[in-house]
Amino acid sequence: MWSKYGKAIMYVIAAVAVAAQSAASGGIDRAEVLAIVIVGTGAVLTYVVPLDPSRGWEKTVVGVFIAGETALVPLISGHITASGWVTVGLAVFAALGVTIAPASSTRRAPAGVTGQYAGGK
Repeated sequence: MWSKYGKAIMYVIAAVAVAAQSAASGGIDRAEVLAIVIVGTGAVLTYVVPLDPSRGWEKTVVGVFIAGETALVPLISGHITASGWVTVGLAVFAALGVTIAPASSTRRAPAGVTGQYAGGK
């Protein structure tokens, strides 16, 4: 399971960690809810984005984009605390995890499709 869905699993772990860290910091406020939603969206997007061996960077781009959005939450909301920076750190951890975690695809291209759309393992 890890070898096939490692990238998505990394983001699910990060989403759970962000939610737990937010709850442990004395309650969840609006900025923390937004951060949890953003990191949760990252988990879904990492799972949904197809794994194309010729473009292995796509899931990493999703991870970096989501980490950037998560970093904006404490900056825009003025919620710059140690807890906010831990949330940003967890999002960066998720982006790095997506980059290094394994994943594979067993999807095959329809007959006659070649090049970048051929997919495969």
